[in-house]
Amino acid sequence: MALVLGITADIGRELATRLISDGWQVIGLGRDSKRLSEMADIPGLIVLPCNLGDRQSIERCFQEFETRGYHWDLFVSSVGTMKPIGRFFSLDFDAFEESVKTNSLDQLRVLHRFWPRRRMNALIDVMFLAGGGTNNPFTNYSAYCVSKIALIKMCELLHDEEKTLNAFIIGPGYTQTKIHNETLNAGRDAAGESYGKTRSFVDDKMNIGTSFD
Repeated sequence: MALVLGITADIGRELATRLISDGWQVIGLGRDSKRLSEMADIPGLIVLPCNLGDRQSIERCFQEFETRGYHWDLFVSSVGTMKPIGRFFSLDFDAFEESVKTNSLDQLRVLHRFWPRRRMNALIDVMFLAGGGTNNPFTNYSAYCVSKIALIKMCELLHDEEKTLNAFIIGPGYTQTKIHNETLNAGRDAAGESYGKTRSFVDDKMNIGTSFD
């Protein structure tokens, strides 16, 4: 069984679809109730509401997962936001802190809570998504960038600590997903050089960037 966080995200949904086609039972967690309801009829997918920023919501989701007697073999997180976008000292720090939580700590909280419901006596997998700036400066995207660096290191630590856990993180590349709207909505002044690059990429319908395949 695969547990997919951010099931309503473009990459999350795509991963879930691929996993189902490979014979996996997928439990999808997300907070967008409208999109969850739209996905509820997908064969092989069970959706559970879960707001990663709300501890009580995480607990309710866990209790439902436990009540149904589920155990997971694969934990996938496709949660992410690039907001707030702008130079660090121009940002509202509360928004910066919230972004760091969303992009790293909240995902780790869910993993920590659901850890007791993993498949025992088996090698299990945990996968996160990395993003821009992991190998070079990602100017004006500090909250997003530093969060991904934290997840990279956590994968190394988790992989070392738990011998039955295969923890890894993948950089999905430049994909055509709705996350780019955050850059466009932030505007050129806040996003800097990334604005023009993103505008050109989104507007070029022939350029899919890194494909889902």
